[in-house]
Amino acid sequence: MIPDQLLTSEVGKNTLTSTNGRYIFKVENDGNLVLYDQTIPIWESRTSNTGEGGPYVFRIHYDCLLYLKDKEENTIWRSLKICSGSNNQAKFIVQDDGNAVAYRRTRQIWSTSSAENLSN
Repeated sequence: MIPDQLLTSEVGKNTLTSTNGRYIFKVENDGNLVLYDQTIPIWESRTSNTGEGGPYVFRIHYDCLLYLKDKEENTIWRSLKICSGSNNQAKFIVQDDGNAVAYRRTRQIWSTSSAENLSN
């Protein structure tokens, strides 16, 4: 996922999957961000039923800020703003190790840290 590319709570537009297909990052209909190991939740934003309702929108911005907004564009979850300047080459991916990670160029700036809790 690159800056201003969206994941929404709308069916068919709500998931980002690891290359190996095992891990799925999803924007749920209730406004929760959830990372799954197949069908088992391994990380969540704990934002169920907050804000003004859906559809919910998740994105990474050019300044490396990850955020989830409700239908009124209220921010209901966000990561810390880590980078400054323009064209920071930010991206958000779901890795094959079970982590959902934001990068600035090649440097990790945010992670679910979920791989640490997994046993293969």
